[in-house]
Amino acid sequence: MAQFSPAFLDEVLARTDLAEVIGRHVELKRSGSNLMGLCPFHHEKSPSFSVSPDKQLYYCFGCGKGGGAFQFLMEHDGYAFPEAVEYLAEKAGIEIPRQAASDPGETERRKRAFELLSKVADVFVRQLAGEKGKVAREYLEYRKLPEAIIRDYKLGYAPAGYGFMEHCFGSDSRISAQLESIGLLFKGDRGYVDRFRDRLIFPIRDRRGKTVGFGGRILGDEKSAKYLNSPETPFFHKSDLLYGLAEHREEIRKRKLLLVVEGYMDVLALAAHGLPIGLAPLGTAIGERQILEILRLHDGPVFCFDGDRAGRQAAWRAL
Repeated sequence: MAQFSPAFLDEVLARTDLAEVIGRHVELKRSGSNLMGLCPFHHEKSPSFSVSPDKQLYYCFGCGKGGGAFQFLMEHDGYAFPEAVEYLAEKAGIEIPRQAASDPGETERRKRAFELLSKVADVFVRQLAGEKGKVAREYLEYRKLPEAIIRDYKLGYAPAGYGFMEHCFGSDSRISAQLESIGLLFKGDRGYVDRFRDRLIFPIRDRRGKTVGFGGRILGDEKSAKYLNSPETPFFHKSDLLYGLAEHREEIRKRKLLLVVEGYMDVLALAAHGLPIGLAPLGTAIGERQILEILRLHDGPVFCFDGDRAGRQAAWRAL
């Protein structure tokens, strides 16, 4: 685990405005020298959640939750401590000391991987808008998804055939190995092969909004699996992730509504109808860590899976 010096942590906190961090989730109003609002950790009708701009601390007189910026991100957003530190340091424009990481080389590899994932997502977006993406655009039109949803959720298209990743990023063995490590290529009998082919692409983001993998819906040969996700990687763990979490977390908290649905298109259809409150597991199975993430957001989620056998089984597993 990353180790941060006390001086570095103090600098991050000194350059962080706690009221701004909390204000993204809670409507705060001045009350004397403090700010008051409805507690984001429990349901209440009268404000008992206090934020002290001077002390850079928060406290709820109703449920007893309290702390500083790191604690808020950990308790409210589910960040691990290193993630909370790195998030606030990045917002403040503070470079993270190399000695803060147990393996500086690994930190650099993860950074390059996230940058490559972002570039791949952009490539898929451009393909959807291009000539080869016509079949995918027709499918989206058939599903009545508006342009704003397609744009905001960065839907893309992976063309049919082989060699698309090589065409976009070159055939250098190091790049191919990187693309394999993030789940875009796999090794076949004749070398590297594209994992996603002739599929509508859904970027999947972690709670920080970083693209960590992809889901793809087949558009051609129905003999293939209808949906295909990225394989397990150091940052893509299917049983930990929820589609729509990064995009919908704030609306779910603000509206106090959370609908757990079965798939990507269900999440997007809800958003298209003015309900950006849907989350979906990456497949019909839902795991314990996903349930914990859901309950961290809302203590009364509604599960709405399909009425077929797989959907009913998934609902019972969730229950």
